[in-house]
Amino acid sequence: MLSGPPRRRPARPVGDAPVDQLVGRSEAIAKGWLLALLEPAPLEDAPAIATAELARKGPRLCEAALRALADDGALARISPGGALAPLVAEVGTLVGARDTVACLQAVDALQAVIWSGLRETLTRPAPDQIADLAERLALVSERLRVAAVTRTVAGERTEPARPAAPEARDPLEEVTAALTHCGRTGGRLSLILVEVEDVERLLAVDGPEGSAAALAWFHRALRSVLGERDEIVSESDARAWIVARESGRVEAQALGRQIAEAVREAGRWRGAPLAIGVGVAALGDDGRDAGALVEAAERDRFTASAQGLSVSRLEDFRRED
Repeated sequence: MLSGPPRRRPARPVGDAPVDQLVGRSEAIAKGWLLALLEPAPLEDAPAIATAELARKGPRLCEAALRALADDGALARISPGGALAPLVAEVGTLVGARDTVACLQAVDALQAVIWSGLRETLTRPAPDQIADLAERLALVSERLRVAAVTRTVAGERTEPARPAAPEARDPLEEVTAALTHCGRTGGRLSLILVEVEDVERLLAVDGPEGSAAALAWFHRALRSVLGERDEIVSESDARAWIVARESGRVEAQALGRQIAEAVREAGRWRGAPLAIGVGVAALGDDGRDAGALVEAAERDRFTASAQGLSVSRLEDFRRED
């Protein structure tokens, strides 16, 4: 029977923990951490998570956390003020964490991976050893969390991972290459121009940094509806061309409609969905060379915008509110 309230007992270093075996596998532990972060994340976030910094510093961070399981001196080195505190404070940056919550979730994922490694390495562990390891790992993870939060409170918050600005490309060159391939195979091809309306106003109100999220919605929406054969040629942050292979006018107009709907649902800028203009040109119907197709798509987009539509020649397409 309890004689008083339960008290928290110190999590002692576990000298018989299989630390050396796991330290020798620190790269595998870091890889397991990466996989644990990638599995629940959207595919589009993968490049932000699988950073070069994680590959370079992740194994060292894992090694430091493992050594702290068995040694108080190693625990002090990863604690605030310790020799490895700057490395530990980068835990969010290493995995592209967007905010403090994501930093803490990253530590949770690392804790789970280390625990899994411990369970696989232990040979017929005694119950007390399991309990001691669990308590010690919880303490080590707490020190990692403190370092991450301390960095945030100090004003060094991990910046949200933003998609890299698309590299500007010349649509004429890309369409010419696609037409060359088309000429060899005899396939169909359409060109779709997609442009954010009133982008000048968006940039004037929020500036390049403030408008980055809205333009990221635009590009994310484009990628979400395109097929494997479709290619995006980004002329600028707010203007892109879709080379739709094996597509005639009807299919290209249907794809333009899907794009407009996806952009509308992707996010809202100052309370309203982004508006885009879409122009379509089909090989044969609108020309046989890249210049003619580009000009036809431009003309079609202008016609749609003048009529208050996202996509012209689609009678049942909703007008923009």
